[in-house]
Amino acid sequence: LLVSILFLIFIVLELIFYFHYSSVKNKIVELEKPKPEFINGKRVHVYTYPEGVEGGIFSKTYVGIDEHNVLRLRTLMVPPDELWSQKTSEQNTQDIEPSQGQSSKEEEEKK
Repeated sequence: LLVSILFLIFIVLELIFYFHYSSVKNKIVELEKPKPEFINGKRVHVYTYPEGVEGGIFSKTYVGIDEHNVLRLRTLMVPPDELWSQKTSEQNTQDIEPSQGQSSKEEEEKK
């Protein structure tokens, strides 16, 4: 009798855990879905070229499809690797300039 009660308790707990997990999972899936975007009461559909690229500088062109829909074309203008190479080269020149200035000040102090 005790064993059957324990089995019943474990089965009930298992069902509770399963339904809790499945409800939380469904809520997470719903939150991950992108919400539709609207501009001036028109739904915006986004197309990015090239596909799958993140980062960089994009141009945005809006094309009216009909009275309820707008197409936003995002075209890559400057790739992210070019931006990072420019940024790191700017940081390197800024790092070099103060150190050169300090060495000249140190030389003046020695004189």
